[in-house]
Amino acid sequence: MSRIVMIRHGETQWNADRRSQGWMDPPLNEKGMRQAELVGAHVRKHYEFARVISSDLARCTMTADALGREYSKEPLLREINTGKFGGLKIVEIRERFPDVVDAWDRDYGRAPEGESWLDLVARVGRFVAESGILEIDGDVCLVAHGGTIRALLSVFLSLHIDAMRHFAQSNTGITVVSRETIDGAPSFGLDLMNSTEHLRG
Repeated sequence: MSRIVMIRHGETQWNADRRSQGWMDPPLNEKGMRQAELVGAHVRKHYEFARVISSDLARCTMTADALGREYSKEPLLREINTGKFGGLKIVEIRERFPDVVDAWDRDYGRAPEGESWLDLVARVGRFVAESGILEIDGDVCLVAHGGTIRALLSVFLSLHIDAMRHFAQSNTGITVVSRETIDGAPSFGLDLMNSTEHLRG
């Protein structure tokens, strides 16, 4: 049995300010760098990875750097593209795009010039199918974003998209899915959800 270890990036100032990031590329702030250091130390103590893959956005690569392992960059692991929401505070988005936000909340609509949640699930499903991670003998680490990890969970665990609303993902939270092959098909189990134990140490 192998594991897929998913780590959300550390905090950015935009996280602290409650701004939509999407495909925009703010770096980790000072707190986020410390979080990355702590998750890196935890990972080095508890995991050996056959492969590490990171979103190509800076907040993820800066977190991946702290793991102390070689890694590849993958644009398919980017956060949901929030289009014209990018850079705006959540309150500003609700003020400027009330109808779009209502559709987003109600039936997973699409941000202007961005993606819908269904688009994101399709994109990460493509990553899982094309990356070969399910054929790797050993544990795999994915450094990604809150929305991306929610979408990956829905793909691995065959959950309805509504379940994505209930998966909290903290900065540098660790989520682990175990995988094995049964009758020639991959089977998954949820071993750990959004653990931030390393931040309390």
